[in-house]
Amino acid sequence: MNRSEDKLLEDDDEPFYLPRTHRPTENLDRDNLVQASIDVAIPKTNVGYMLLKKMGWKDNTGLGRDGSGIVDPIRLEANIFNFGLGKKAEVDHYTNSENVKRKLLEAEKDETEVEKVRREEKAEKIESIKQELAEIKKSFYCELCNKQYKMISEYETHLSSYDHNHKKRFTEMSKMDGAKRKEERMKREEKQREKEMKQLEEQIARAA
Repeated sequence: MNRSEDKLLEDDDEPFYLPRTHRPTENLDRDNLVQASIDVAIPKTNVGYMLLKKMGWKDNTGLGRDGSGIVDPIRLEANIFNFGLGKKAEVDHYTNSENVKRKLLEAEKDETEVEKVRREEKAEKIESIKQELAEIKKSFYCELCNKQYKMISEYETHLSSYDHNHKKRFTEMSKMDGAKRKEERMKREEKQREKEMKQLEEQIARAA
């Protein structure tokens, strides 16, 4: 047994398929072969044709008992857009310029007096709610640390934190130091005025 026969035996368990491009050539009667086509009617020797004739069907007439059925076969069209049945008509409808309508902006709508009043009342209500929230938030705002809190528990936790108390002590010390320096500066200015006054009196005395 050669290598090719071994290969065939190994592939016996696998399914065998002919390629798509395969065309039968052996044992094929090409002379009497009739190619099926929508544009060409089936020959009278066709089994289906003969069965229809036996059931009373006539050439070039519709199917059915009263002949109201289709005459020509259903043609298949290539679906190059990969749409399902009826989807292309739906897409064409919504993409047609006559059917496409842009949603108008609020400024473009023609509102009535009632709608205008409602819109203004809604805007005033929203603005009043914003102001109320701002007033409520002021209670939980730390000016020293420049921090805003939404809940009182968060605000109280911040007031007892090391960061807040450190800034508070630093601010108090800065104020005390500033007051002390201001006092010392005022004393120096007072001494300078007294010295200048004394010099002025001495000059007046010598001139006299």
